[in-house]
Amino acid sequence: MPRAPRRCPGDNGNCTNLIRNTRYCPEHTIAWAGERTASSRITSDRRWKEEVRPQVLQAAGYQCQIQYPGICTGYATTVDKREPAARRPDLAYDPTNWQAACDPCNEHKARTVDRGPSKRRS
Repeated sequence: MPRAPRRCPGDNGNCTNLIRNTRYCPEHTIAWAGERTASSRITSDRRWKEEVRPQVLQAAGYQCQIQYPGICTGYATTVDKREPAARRPDLAYDPTNWQAACDPCNEHKARTVDRGPSKRRS
């Protein structure tokens, strides 16, 4: 069901523009000005989008390879880097570091496992 229009809260509540599915009207929306993360620099480039992502998802049969119990949808839509690019930028384009993942599993891993101390590979 569509949302009813409401006033934009921008300009200390004095904006008269109506909005539906956004927090602010385009006039008061501020673009992200922060520095990009190591992962976003990699996953937003053309090579990743056109070559790596489709290749990894097809090879996995669009099945999530992380599979956290209770949150996994089973259908992979993203490519996860086993070792995060922030920790190991040298492995960002290494195919052995990629795995197909569903969004909930990928987000859970980013919030938990990827935030922990670095794991050493033997």
